[in-house]
Amino acid sequence: MSPPSDLYAPILSEPFRFDELGYARSYPLDFKYVDFYDISIRSDLGLPEGPGFSGKLLLELLHADSVIEQTTVVRPSATVFCPDGGNVCEAILHTVALPLAGRYQSGVYLRITVVDADKRLRGEDGDTLLNVSVSGIP
Repeated sequence: MSPPSDLYAPILSEPFRFDELGYARSYPLDFKYVDFYDISIRSDLGLPEGPGFSGKLLLELLHADSVIEQTTVVRPSATVFCPDGGNVCEAILHTVALPLAGRYQSGVYLRITVVDADKRLRGEDGDTLLNVSVSGIP
């Protein structure tokens, strides 16, 4: 049996200001499949050289108003190269199992706050995205 055709389609793909200290946004995570999901920075134009991200982010996963999981990210856990093989297109920040804590099927939110900005990632032009999708890493 083959996986569903939309398995790796992002459940979130939005421009984000990684370059602005204190910038924060909350997003509902309306997931379709029980799986591991990567929270990442993505740019089809390629990310800056090095680890792809050199700031500091606070990631909070919430249900209703309660923080269920919280982590501080200072470097990506993995990077993914663009199809041309030359640049890094994605920097994976954190991987989370959904449903959250094995029980929260709906009402799950991701809140992300820039604690230390990465001035190399300018999000106002829309090419630097916050992305959440099923993990392609087994």
